[in-house]
Amino acid sequence: MELLAAGKELGIDPAKVVSSWRQGTIVRGFLLDLLAEVLREGVEGIAPVVAETGEARWALMEALERRMSLPAIAQALFARLESQDREGLRYRVLAALRHAFGGHGVVREGGEG
Repeated sequence: MELLAAGKELGIDPAKVVSSWRQGTIVRGFLLDLLAEVLREGVEGIAPVVAETGEARWALMEALERRMSLPAIAQALFARLESQDREGLRYRVLAALRHAFGGHGVVREGGEG
C-alpha cells in the first residue's frame, strides 16, 4: 500500500489499482474486495494503530506450551504491537480492513475508537 501511495507523482491511485486487481486476474477474494472498499472510502482520520484483542497472544502462548511454531500468527501479533508506535498508511489500511471484516475497534486520530 505504501509503495502504491508513494506513486502519486506517477498518477497512481491505490484504490483504483486494488479495484482493478479484482477484475480479470487470479487475485480474487473476500479480503481483496474489502480492501478495495476500504481504500475507496479512504483511511483519513484512522490512526495507524492496529488493536491487539488478545487472540493471537493467547494462540502463541498455547503453541509455545505445546512446542509448536505459528510464524504467521506471531508476525501478525508483532505487526499489531509495532503499529502502536508507528505512523504509516499500512497500519491505517490494516486497522480499517480488520474493522471491515471482523468488527474490530478502530482508533480515530486524536482519540479513542
